[in-house]
Amino acid sequence: MPRSKRSRLLGPQSTRTKTRKEKAKLIDLVRSCLPPKYRQIYVFEYGDIGNQTLKAFREQVKQLPEGGGRLFLGSNKVLQVALGRTPEEAYGPDLDLVATNLRGKRGLLFSNATCSEIRHLFSTFHRSEYAHAGDIASRDVLLPVDEPLEGLPAAAAPKLRELGLPVGVRGGRLFLEMSASEKHFCACSKGDRLSAEQCALLRILGIRMAVARLYLRSYWDAETGKFEEVADQETNLGVK
Repeated sequence: MPRSKRSRLLGPQSTRTKTRKEKAKLIDLVRSCLPPKYRQIYVFEYGDIGNQTLKAFREQVKQLPEGGGRLFLGSNKVLQVALGRTPEEAYGPDLDLVATNLRGKRGLLFSNATCSEIRHLFSTFHRSEYAHAGDIASRDVLLPVDEPLEGLPAAAAPKLRELGLPVGVRGGRLFLEMSASEKHFCACSKGDRLSAEQCALLRILGIRMAVARLYLRSYWDAETGKFEEVADQETNLGVK
């Protein structure tokens, strides 16, 4: 019986071809945003942010004056190729310097908004997120011994015990099982460097302790062909 084409596995060559097509598509999209469509390019650093935070930031970018803007995150090498990695390859004066500035967790923002408007966007945008291992606790989290852990199902007890929370189930509700002399369980103290277990526990408890931000690192202006690195997001970006 002939084998259905739909059930065939793609071989290594097919997979590589698809990847090349995706890279080529990204390169074309980036180049389509070069002048005259957008006059300015910004390199920003995004660090460890969640998808919802990134989605919220994209919505803010859409609201920028002069047609909003366009964000690109992905392989830095692919973005560098799109801009040109050397003066000879660059698609504009000093765009190779923009490409060089793409390192680590960084992306590109294309926009026609003024530098002051872009600076305001980055300086004011922030969202609460769950902490990651290694983050510093911003406050004490104390769980009372004599009160049920509201909002948590009894089925969560095994996982909570794995994370170091001494819980028991009474009447279908979760309670801390500790000595009578203890009034609370300290999940973390302000200033602690949080462990992976503490972060997982805080997530289950619904406690967001991190603040997600994005930071400007450099910008390029098509009118002047000028590239400039930004020490931090409070640095003057050549406000117009």
